[in-house]
Amino acid sequence: MTAPYVIRYSEETEVSISRMIMDYDAVIYGEAPLKMIKRRLLSGKLTFRDDECRYRSISRFLKWPIYTYSSYFLNKGYLLCASAFGPIDYLLSGMKPKKCYRWGYFPKVNIYEDFDRLLMNKEGENVNILWCGRLIPLKHPESLLYVAEHLKNDGYNFELNVIGDGKLEGEMKRKAKEKNLDDCLHFLGSMKPEKVRSYMEKANIFLFTSDRNEGWGAVLNESMNSGCAVVAGSNIGSVSYLLEDGVNGFVYKDLNWNNLYSKVKLLFDNPPLRRSMGEKAYYTMKETWNGEHAAKNLMLLCDALIHGNSSPIKEGPCSPAPLLMRRWHGIIRML
Repeated sequence: MTAPYVIRYSEETEVSISRMIMDYDAVIYGEAPLKMIKRRLLSGKLTFRDDECRYRSISRFLKWPIYTYSSYFLNKGYLLCASAFGPIDYLLSGMKPKKCYRWGYFPKVNIYEDFDRLLMNKEGENVNILWCGRLIPLKHPESLLYVAEHLKNDGYNFELNVIGDGKLEGEMKRKAKEKNLDDCLHFLGSMKPEKVRSYMEKANIFLFTSDRNEGWGAVLNESMNSGCAVVAGSNIGSVSYLLEDGVNGFVYKDLNWNNLYSKVKLLFDNPPLRRSMGEKAYYTMKETWNGEHAAKNLMLLCDALIHGNSSPIKEGPCSPAPLLMRRWHGIIRML
């Protein structure tokens, strides 16, 4: 069933949609055809593009050195960055960094009336670790074998639950058996989102191990909302916006499993830190990175830009986006 606020594009609605695009005070577009947005961009009216990142590797940059929209959008529009690496990618195409603002994805944020009880329920003899995603190369589930093997060799009591399926599932199960990890590494398969959240609410630690191909990664929002102490890779699009390393989670060096394990071990050795990070992660979602707060900030930003002012927002959604670089971006700067 189509939501009441959705207008489907067709020959019958083309004229009315084109009129709306020109008449509204602010327009946000995603993968809209250029012909739909070109006239508005040229008019100079407030226009945002909502995007993750363009160039997740140097090969993609060399394939598309100038983004299709650059001649119109880069001069006239603003960017709502659903990835911390959006600004540098658009800068490489000619956009000004000061036109980029933090944005993202905003899944439902659960408000717990007794959050302390939720944290208390996580406490137990065994540390509960959770990983959730498709078992495919960009998610790097092989990191779990490394973490589980080292935890077991170091004598820790834990269970590591893996939610999801994919082409690497068979290989993962085979290697887990070879390494005698069947007693602590559990493959639960895919499940409905509501059930995933119930596992997050029980987990002490959430591992987010994707590489730079993860544009945003809403599981980070959800696991933080569930009071997990998160350990996440540095090249994931959402990490630099949502996590402050050592405060409301840990950030490890991209694809460095030894660094990942050292962060996990710190959380095992320091239960108060684990609880503190989970608590601060929850309040980051409750107070700042949620849909209601983002909508209010967007209204403030639009009002400021329409009147020729800078963004009044200093943190969170719609605050100015910093210029963060991945390792390969330095190669481009030297070209």
